[in-house]
This record gives sequence, C-alpha cells and structure tokens, in this order.
Amino acid sequence: MGEFLYLIMTTVITVFLFIVVVGLIGWTATTYIVKTNSKEFIKEELKNILDICKMLFVSFKSLIGGLIKAWSSSDPFEETSLESDVLEVVEAVETMGVVPSVEEVEQDTELSQFSPELVEAITEEEEKVA
Repeated sequence: MGEFLYLIMTTVITVFLFIVVVGLIGWTATTYIVKTNSKEFIKEELKNILDICKMLFVSFKSLIGGLIKAWSSSDPFEETSLESDVLEVVEAVETMGVVPSVEEVEQDTELSQFSPELVEAITEEEEKVA
C-alpha cells in the first residue's frame, strides 16, 4: 500500500511540475508574440536563465571532477585536517598529562602548513627573541 501511495504522489508531483513548466513556456511565448513592448525584457530574462543553467552545469561538472579526484586518491581513508588536529591534542594530553593552550594548538596548526626546515628556523628565531 505504501509503495502504491508513493508512486501516485510522485506521479502527481511530476505531472504538476510538467504542467507548470509548459504553462510558463506558453505564457512566455504568447506574451512575446502579442506584447511587442515586452520582447526585450523577455529576451533578457531568457538569456539570464540560460546563463544560470550554464553556470549550474559547470558547477556540477566541477563537483563531479572533485569527487572523482577525492575518491581516486591512493589513501581511501585519509584524515581530514580537523581529525588530525584533534588527534594531536589527544596525543599531547596523553604524553604530557596537561592540556595545551588554544594558542599552542593554533600555532601548531598554522606552522604545520610550512616545511619542517622553515618551522625549525621560525622556532629558533622565537627562542632567540625570548
């Protein structure tokens, strides 16, 4: 019974949307032909709709490309940066027995984007200044 009701509701919604789209196309075509002063406005709006559809297509294409790239990486279970940050904090608490400050965590996160040699040089310069 539930599948039958689902099928009927899906069909009704699809038919309704089809009628609305066909009605809008007919109304637009009739207005374009009958009302000559509306032609420029209708052309501009149809051009805007076409541009939006093109942008939507490009966005879908980009999304699909990104998803394919993400799923074709060599490590299927790679950690996100948030997960790795949380794991670093947990490891620090376990090894040191103290909770690191927010500034230390933020600094470590910011420095992790650079090469280890550059991080070492920055740390040495900070120690010299202190």
